[in-house]
Amino acid sequence: MPGLSYTKDVKAWFEDVVGIIARNLTDLERRGRLKELAKWAWFAREFRSGLERSNPLALKSWGLSLDAIPWPEWQDT
Repeated sequence: MPGLSYTKDVKAWFEDVVGIIARNLTDLERRGRLKELAKWAWFAREFRSGLERSNPLALKSWGLSLDAIPWPEWQDT
């Protein structure tokens, strides 16, 4: 059985990763570093894709929202 702080730890980890992704996407786009930006956009997509395969009830119980994961507008084109 996970420790009592498991849910809090998962949410903190998720928020840390989302923050890192957001900062890198913003910074790399601003600086015009397109190769690195493409890699972080790929990582954001893969991170979200992996979580989409998770049990939706687990995501909800941990308080995680896939909408929090940054998704550059240009990635949809």
